Amino acid sequence: MRACVSKQFRLDAGEEIIELAETLQAPVVSFRSGRGIVSDDSDLGLSVVAGHKLWQETDVLLGIGTRLDVPSRLWRHPPKGQKVLRVDIDPVEMRRFKPDVGIVADSKVATRILLQAFQKQGGVRPSRREEIL
Repeated sequence: MRACVSKQFRLDAGEEIIELAETLQAPVVSFRSGRGIVSDDSDLGLSVVAGHKLWQETDVLLGIGTRLDVPSRLWRHPPKGQKVLRVDIDPVEMRRFKPDVGIVADSKVATRILLQAFQKQGGVRPSRREEIL
């Protein structure tokens, strides 16, 4: 399974995003104001171009505090069966790009809860560096 976390920086959820990405070993693709949420020096911090290379293999997209402009307008054509989960404080955003699972909440709070739930299910996944690069 390949998951990808998309984050446009809002409400100071950076630490939680990094910890979630490390727990899941899921790359973080950031756009515009989200750039830098995960360092470009990290194996998990990807540019839009690098993220696009993984797009057709991404079966779960988790958008946190983002309009998901890149996948909805630039990348298009999601892989068959891909599931989209969204976290946004604005319920109107859920209509703009309809997710399979929508969570209306503060990014920091929701990401912390998701992180705790994933950790409860088995902790940190082994490194997927070779798959991501």
